[in-house]
Amino acid sequence: MIIYVISNTILDNKNISGGDILLPKLSHYLNPELKLVVVTNSIGKSLWQKYGKCSDFHIVEDIIDMKRLWFAPVKYILRTFKLFFYFFKISKFKEKTVVYTSSDLFPDTIPIFLHKLIDRDIYWISRIYHINKSPLKRKGKFSHNLFSYFSQQISIPLIKFKSDLILTLAGTRKILRNLKFPENKTGVLNAGVNEELIKSAPTNNETFSCFYLGTIVYTKGAFDLLDVWAEVVKNRKNYQLAVIGGGVQEIISKFKEKISTLNLSDNIKYFGRIEKDEDVYSIIKSSKVCIIPGHENGWSLPATEAMTAGVPIVGYALDMFGEAFKKGFAVSPLYDQKALAEKICEVIENKEIWETLHQEALDESSKFSWKNIAEDFEQFLDKLN
Repeated sequence: MIIYVISNTILDNKNISGGDILLPKLSHYLNPELKLVVVTNSIGKSLWQKYGKCSDFHIVEDIIDMKRLWFAPVKYILRTFKLFFYFFKISKFKEKTVVYTSSDLFPDTIPIFLHKLIDRDIYWISRIYHINKSPLKRKGKFSHNLFSYFSQQISIPLIKFKSDLILTLAGTRKILRNLKFPENKTGVLNAGVNEELIKSAPTNNETFSCFYLGTIVYTKGAFDLLDVWAEVVKNRKNYQLAVIGGGVQEIISKFKEKISTLNLSDNIKYFGRIEKDEDVYSIIKSSKVCIIPGHENGWSLPATEAMTAGVPIVGYALDMFGEAFKKGFAVSPLYDQKALAEKICEVIENKEIWETLHQEALDESSKFSWKNIAEDFEQFLDKLN
């Protein structure tokens, strides 16, 4: 079977999300007879060459090379048109064409939706990771949140009514059910971890009270994290937080500025984006707690990696805690920074609680192997035949 993987939304190599690398990492564990042909730009190609395994590429570059992030809406519109016309080269084959859209944003979904209207022999597998909140309820830059919101809102009805298979995350399934997505077309496919690599990674020379791993953006709670950490270290001057993650330079500059404003420079070590997974896992294994301060996660790859290393999770009470993850975590009410800070301290300082969560995390991690996720994916594909 050939699957055409559409990855048409990546804007730069500094702002890569977990969703962008989910299928590339999964590809190493799939049946070799399954051929993945990736339709993307040069940035997407380099991402796949780094993380994934595929049979071939179709490179669809931007019509105009615009570097600034605020050109993103124009880029997305142009990419949508270009991919629509380019896809005629692919969909002309007589056999059924299987297409996997990597995101739920319109540059991926609109071209395939239109081709579904034209050609019934296209089988569309779509992905939804989480549902964006209204820009009025989302922290961060309003214009960016507005664009993200409408990029997804345009896609939701297209996916809902024309996708043949909708793959989501365990923490998002409940939301899709409430939005009346068809049960018979919706399935859960989570992310996995490389257990052997995590368990073989050495501990870091430094030890940390906690770590945060993720893109530096408002919706992942990166800025909440700093307020929470300021509360933690009020009476615990020796506590250290490791922060791992890249992002847009403008936002990273604001993040560093806030660290300085809150006088946290002695209590936070910012590593930026770390290229080697082994180096990331060394920091994870040298930490007592993983903080997940995100506001709308349907899944968390850092949480799965932490649990595999036996590191307890502390975060806001999102649906994924209880839906995707059954144990190995402690939560506090959403946006309650003081409660989150207290929960972090409780887990670190209460040996009995930490030991219980540590063992629960290890027990929970057994279901996160890429091999198991690959088997789940192939079971979905078997239904196509």
